[in-house]
Amino acid sequence: RKGGFYAAFRVDGQSMQGCIDNGSWVVCRLLEEAHQMRGGNIHLIATKSEGLVLKRIETSIPNTIICYSDNHIYSPFTLPNDEIVRVWAVESCLEQSFSFNSEKATLKLENFIENLSKR
Repeated sequence: RKGGFYAAFRVDGQSMQGCIDNGSWVVCRLLEEAHQMRGGNIHLIATKSEGLVLKRIETSIPNTIICYSDNHIYSPFTLPNDEIVRVWAVESCLEQSFSFNSEKATLKLENFIENLSKR
């Protein structure tokens, strides 16, 4: 969409629940430089000690980012820039769950068929 290198990652965990559910897939764009990170946006961050973390970020402290979760039971934490290996900007999310059976759709179809038979 904007050029660059894209990849998809499967989400494992509950920390972003409410926005991105466990088992969903996030499509991310690799950021070339730290100044491309945007406060308030969700990023996938590869760290030296924690591995991959999916968090919203704030960049208000020099040489550090604040990482926070959408799920309020998880506390925010700071991450020094020298701990960051790579950063990906989350561009979209593919939900893990998909219902093949929709009661609402079934009722609409039944209603449609019933109206057809009345003609």
